[in-house]
Amino acid sequence: MLSYLHQYHVGNFADLHKQLLLTEILGNLTEKNKPFTMMDTHGGEGYYLFSSKLSKNYRELQSGLAPFFNQLELFKQDSKTPELLKKYARLLQNWNPNNSLEIIPGSPLLLSHYLRNDSKLIVCEKHPSVFAKLEINFLSKNSNITLSQNNGYQLTKACLPPKEKRGVIFIDPSYEEKSEYEQLADCITHAIKRFSTGIYVIWYPILNNRPKDAIDWLIRKILALPIRALWQHEWYLESGLTRETSGFHALQGSGLLCLNLPWQADQNLNLSMDWLNTRLFPGRKVKHIWLKQPD
Repeated sequence: MLSYLHQYHVGNFADLHKQLLLTEILGNLTEKNKPFTMMDTHGGEGYYLFSSKLSKNYRELQSGLAPFFNQLELFKQDSKTPELLKKYARLLQNWNPNNSLEIIPGSPLLLSHYLRNDSKLIVCEKHPSVFAKLEINFLSKNSNITLSQNNGYQLTKACLPPKEKRGVIFIDPSYEEKSEYEQLADCITHAIKRFSTGIYVIWYPILNNRPKDAIDWLIRKILALPIRALWQHEWYLESGLTRETSGFHALQGSGLLCLNLPWQADQNLNLSMDWLNTRLFPGRKVKHIWLKQPD
């Protein structure tokens, strides 16, 4: 089943959550003058142009990227703004120089910003019509970018370990398939065998109409693997929101699992989320825990 289209959800609070963590991780990777590989298993269109079609997504945008973008000047002027928020704000401004939110980044656009001559980006997207748009958006792509319509989980197994021996794998499925968590667990199991030192970022939805049994099961599976560290971070919408006021039917939170998180990345994301919850999104809460402490 391939009915989910992310174009109607881009720029919401979950996208902001994912991209802030990726910005922190990628900034860390590029600090060293060593090559690395990036993989995006469910890339979508790469980026999205705001249009009448995307205006259906207006309320979801208001939960994340729209108010963030409206505060770009504040990020520059406020000396207490965490550096991670300033970095991401600069990226948004580079993509939207006319001071209006015209280009909404997907994860492939964000990842491509950190490409270097000695690094690679592999983007997978299985949906035929979405993949066609991904190809158009990266028509003049860097030769270091590979686009694939193969199953992202299968390609991850095939491409690991990267010859660069450093890299990040971002796994962001729609969870529309009942077997998604089983596929994810199988993918991580094989990936860790091939590339145990890689950085893995997994996004998952927190739904108000389903228990968290599936994610708890996935966490147990991952903890049973020979991993060095596992960190969990969750960002919850304000309580009391309705579908009419928020635009969300069941989504109440955004969850991230990260294997082999770079040093101090947890602190930098926590500082940023505390700032956002205080200044832009009062009433929101975060939960974060080391499920396995780094050595």
